[in-house]
This record gives sequence, C-alpha cells and structure tokens, in this order.
Amino acid sequence: MNIIWIVTDSICNYERADLHGLLPVYKELKNANEGFYFDNCISQFPSTNLSLFSFLTGRFPYYIFPDY
Repeated sequence: MNIIWIVTDSICNYERADLHGLLPVYKELKNANEGFYFDNCISQFPSTNLSLFSFLTGRFPYYIFPDY
C-alpha cells in the first residue's frame, strides 16, 4: 500500500478567488471518492508545514518549535 500526502499551505475550506481558496482538485477527489476528505479538519499551528511535524511526531508544535 502506498500513501501519498498532498499538503497545501494556508488554504481555506471554501472556494475563494485568491490563492487561499479551496483548490478545485479537492472537490474532484471528494466527488470521485478518491482518498479521504476531512470536512472539519483544523490545523493546530498557523502553518500547515509546521503542523505536519506535529502530526508525524505526536508532539505539540510549541515543543518542536519553541521560538516560533
């Protein structure tokens, strides 16, 4: 089994006209039942990339990045 992570930084959970709106490909993947789509997912840090380290290690972000 292969796992592919698609990480996009600083996007909203709704469509917008700027760079921070929900990407159209996410709706296509959801409608095609490809992968998992979390409707109520909340990042625990202001940056998705910094949150990713927290997801993978199981530690709170302020322990990993105390100076942020």
